Amino acid sequence: MNNRAVRLVVGDPWDLVDASGENYLTGTIDQTRRAPTESERDMISVTLARPITYREIEYDRVVCEARAEMPIIEDLMRGEKVEVSLYGIPTAERVGDMTPRAWWRGGLSATATARVI
Repeated sequence: MNNRAVRLVVGDPWDLVDASGENYLTGTIDQTRRAPTESERDMISVTLARPITYREIEYDRVVCEARAEMPIIEDLMRGEKVEVSLYGIPTAERVGDMTPRAWWRGGLSATATARVI
């Protein structure tokens, strides 16, 4: 699954757009994490093809988490669209752990539809 191209179509916030004004982001999946328990959710990490700036902070990577307890990794591998919550990782940060609970508060978060392209 790693190194696959992905498109993220942002639903909310409405003003999260790339430099050309489009409401979608593209990038490459660089990490996946299958939910270790039924109460947790699958996650993917995506390095953006082009960094985006939102509220004066530049982001070059996002973490996408399943919006429901469902196996998004398998669905993405089959070419299906999946609903995700998206969390931005500022370019200045180098976060190894995909679980962004501690550092993203107040930063970029969005809902999106993800699909491998």
